[in-house]
Amino acid sequence: MGARTSSNVCSKIDLLIADLVYRVDEDLVKALNTFLLHEEAPFGGYYFVWDAAQELQRLTAKKSNKAAALKGFLGSFAQQYGFSVAAFEEWQEVMYAKNRRDHTGYPLETRTEDLTFLRGLMDKADSCIQPYKNAVFALVVAAEKMSLK
Repeated sequence: MGARTSSNVCSKIDLLIADLVYRVDEDLVKALNTFLLHEEAPFGGYYFVWDAAQELQRLTAKKSNKAAALKGFLGSFAQQYGFSVAAFEEWQEVMYAKNRRDHTGYPLETRTEDLTFLRGLMDKADSCIQPYKNAVFALVVAAEKMSLK
């Protein structure tokens, strides 16, 4: 069972996650689109990572063979970055955190210690991020790869 965390800490975690989405999404989706183009995948042209996640969810609901193909491409991309395809399956939860953050004001500057803090929560199976820990991990890994300071 995951560690229980106070609502104040969960609110801080939501802020950090949302700020990472603001800072990382554009570069991550560019990398994803480039990867899909290079692989000659019948997918791509996404504006946000959320678009790829929604397409995966939509195709999966239809039980389409395209869902397996998209999941394979997303899995290969994720593996190159060092996270799992489960991040795309959990992306909606990350966006809920971002939407909560949007109601509180402008994004903060995410610092290296914030990435360390989030990484530590994943190691503890923290209750605030448990439902979307793979997506948070993907954000942290992407931020580190992009040398977010």
